[in-house]
Amino acid sequence: MYFEEMKHKDEGVFPNPVSFLCALKACGSTGCLKMGEEIHAEVRRLGLLAERSNHMLGNTLVDMYAKCGMMGKARNVFEELRVRDVVSWNTLIAGYTEHGHGEEALELYTKMQLENISPNVVTYICTLKSCTMIGAEEKGQEMHVELARQGLLAKNLVIGNALVDMYAKCGLLAKAHELLEKFSPQSVTSWSALIAGYAQIRETSDVCIILKEMIELGVFPNLVTFLVLLSACSHRGLVRKGQACFKLMCRDYGIIPTIEHYNCMVDLLGRAGQLEEAVEMIEKMPLNPDLRLWHTLLGACRMLGNVEISEQAFQHAVKLDETDDSAYICMYNIYADAGMQENAEKVEALRIQKEAWCKSGIGHPLLATD
Repeated sequence: MYFEEMKHKDEGVFPNPVSFLCALKACGSTGCLKMGEEIHAEVRRLGLLAERSNHMLGNTLVDMYAKCGMMGKARNVFEELRVRDVVSWNTLIAGYTEHGHGEEALELYTKMQLENISPNVVTYICTLKSCTMIGAEEKGQEMHVELARQGLLAKNLVIGNALVDMYAKCGLLAKAHELLEKFSPQSVTSWSALIAGYAQIRETSDVCIILKEMIELGVFPNLVTFLVLLSACSHRGLVRKGQACFKLMCRDYGIIPTIEHYNCMVDLLGRAGQLEEAVEMIEKMPLNPDLRLWHTLLGACRMLGNVEISEQAFQHAVKLDETDDSAYICMYNIYADAGMQENAEKVEALRIQKEAWCKSGIGHPLLATD
């Protein structure tokens, strides 16, 4: 790291606030908490945070801890800042939001206003995400009123998308739809959020109607839209509709499916008892199957009691990750459910041995090659 090299140079080159700021940004983006803490200690020793002119350095320090998931330390630094501007508040609110602490983010949103700090676009986007996360539709509706008063909905499509997403995920689908119809231009992100809302309450017929309406308005589905559609089909067991959506995505829109789309299809086929078709799809897909895909197939095999295909999925899973306890546990349960206790005990023995081999640094014999 250049920052470390600079400190150890014999040419009288010393870090300044800008050096610390850049180094902290690097620590935050790479998750290097230990180095970030060392820089924090040096900044504290030099008394840099006590200077009001270094408020950007303080904000970056809060951001570094937040990105590393250390929200307690981020909050402590925030409370110690001599100057807390809107960037300081946004940084902490964004951190809480990203790490699933919606209540804390909303508490900060209220507190910043009590301290006469006006929210900006970033504040509203992060806070709306928190409302969505915890189902705080009343707070979200209050923000909607404020955003409309300021004219921000007409100016910023990202805020509009966040608001539609909040209403849809809180189950206020009529409000989401009404709001979406007022947007110009309209966004596929908003339409996908609305479709996801209807899919969440298992209104598949409405999902298809909304998709048709969206296309008629000249807004074309994207990867996210089709992921939502395939997921909805999977949870409702709508095999034909799911297969039709998959073909529509590839054939009519030229969208290349991701591993997530294939995972949805394998889940759909597995839930419908079509394990051979699921295996065939995996074998023909142009992507390398990941661990999640094999887990999906293993789960379907357990539900249907299919030992033969589960053994194939298990071998692939442990080949990808020899420390994958869940694959061993699932395979153990499949054998046990099938009354194959001896096989189940062998898998459990392999799991225990695997832990010992991994700790010792020796490769797993299951994966050994000649």
